[in-house]
Amino acid sequence: MKKRRIVLIAILGITLIAISAVVGSSFFVDSQASQLTARLSKAGLKTTLLDANRDVFFIPLGARRYSIVDEWIRIFVYPSSACARADASRMDSSGSTYNEIGYSVQLSWAKSGPHFYIDGNLIIFYGGSNSILLNTFETLFGPQFAGY
Repeated sequence: MKKRRIVLIAILGITLIAISAVVGSSFFVDSQASQLTARLSKAGLKTTLLDANRDVFFIPLGARRYSIVDEWIRIFVYPSSACARADASRMDSSGSTYNEIGYSVQLSWAKSGPHFYIDGNLIIFYGGSNSILLNTFETLFGPQFAGY
């Protein structure tokens, strides 16, 4: 009986740790994305959250997609800038291929060329050609690390 109780307490403890990690990472992702959208707002660009999810090729803690000037951006949030830079290094300079150990993802862009920026522990993706957005992104985040 005592052994069973110890096992149940251990399982409960592990479950609570796992739940708090998920809730904590979601809060962290929301917080980081909100800080970036606040910077965009200060630059005169209103954003609206469209959805929150993970992505198929980047490996962030989470991603948030926002509408901005009748278009959208996706913000990928990482636990650190080193993790964001490591994931960014897997994208080729054109933004058309993501290379991971053992596989590659080929990307095609229907509307216009992709634009990938890095800002600390964030990767920002924009797939449009709006010059106001492109100029603002370059001012805030520096030159794109991938795209055309």
